[in-house]
Amino acid sequence: MPSLWALVVSIKDYGYPRQGWAAVDGAHIDAANVKKYLQESMKVPPDHIRHLIDGQASRVKIISTFTDHLIHNPHIKKGDALLFYYSGHGSYVKTPIGWTVVEGKTGDEALDDMVEVILPWDEGGLDKVTGSPIHAIPDRTLAILIDQAAELHGNNITIVLDCCSSGHGTRG
Repeated sequence: MPSLWALVVSIKDYGYPRQGWAAVDGAHIDAANVKKYLQESMKVPPDHIRHLIDGQASRVKIISTFTDHLIHNPHIKKGDALLFYYSGHGSYVKTPIGWTVVEGKTGDEALDDMVEVILPWDEGGLDKVTGSPIHAIPDRTLAILIDQAAELHGNNITIVLDCCSSGHGTRG
């Protein structure tokens, strides 16, 4: 019987909140309910679930935990189910120079040059080592992580983005 492995991310309060953005009041409650359902109803062992909360959910930590827990985890067998659940702010950012928009034109000029992103806890801050700005996580980065997981473990992967601007997710 296949096992289930999960990365649950919930961010209510951000380290560098954007002007006018409120806390995501339901983020921790929703994530706790997902985790409870996985453990109690689906009998997922606690060591199969990683839960990053607020300050634990930095850009580096979300990507590295996805990589370590859902991609390069030697305990995951081909066909095991993988779940990435994110509850927090989602947004759009201007498409970086050199990127093409693959999702297609919406007819809305303001959106046609944008990329959908999820916001890690430290988005908007500065990297302590390099001093570079910490950016959001684009849908394309998620798509690469999902593709890597699928290549190693099969395509039994569920992504839940409980946030605004998650419509395209990883299309294209």
